[in-house]
Amino acid sequence: METRRFMRQHGGFGEWCSVLSRELVPMNTSRFTLIASSASALMVLSASQAAVIANQPYDAPHSIISQHTPDDPSFTAIAFDDFTLGATTDLSALTAYGHDGGDASYNTDVVMQIRTGAFIGADVLFEISGTQVGLDLVFNLTGIQLEAGHYWLSAFVVRPHSGTPIWTWGQSLTTNGAAAMWQNPGNGYGAGSAPLVIANNGGDYDMAFTLEGTATPAPGALALVGAAGLLGSRRRR
Repeated sequence: METRRFMRQHGGFGEWCSVLSRELVPMNTSRFTLIASSASALMVLSASQAAVIANQPYDAPHSIISQHTPDDPSFTAIAFDDFTLGATTDLSALTAYGHDGGDASYNTDVVMQIRTGAFIGADVLFEISGTQVGLDLVFNLTGIQLEAGHYWLSAFVVRPHSGTPIWTWGQSLTTNGAAAMWQNPGNGYGAGSAPLVIANNGGDYDMAFTLEGTATPAPGALALVGAAGLLGSRRRR
């Protein structure tokens, strides 16, 4: 009853979402050796410095609940956003930018999932726990490797619904791929149980996050670099 009254007072789901937020090669080195050495250096660089796969800042005036509530599953609500990889990639880190009502000590877990689709029933490819740092959720994804393709990720806290503040995931005006989605299967918030596009005031939004990782060189590229190093070595003898 309270939820329905809240929805009526604040102008439906769109407004309701708004309210919920608040390398030096010697000079006498042959050109061929230069090429081989440079290629090796690039490989070391790519292995040690992760690249930003997606950077979507929290620059929209809205956020939305992304929280699993074991004490009352009807209020479990998860937000999803997509990302695309052009090559096999070793993921390294994810930060989901958010807002909190005030007390992260109620968290019993902080979770990141990578799924095949933007709904709670979609297959989970990876799930990992993280930590809440300030208002944001931070995850070490070292060890997770994904092939080239299109994926959906979610980030959420696990905490009781009753008597605790709500963590909400910030939205971003920087949009990539499909619009973000949100689902509350138990319909505790009265917006329906089906996945919904996250939209406010007629515009679609993405979620606010930074995802980092390193593309893995294809086997052919590794073989080419190895051969170049060997031939360059022979030339120096």
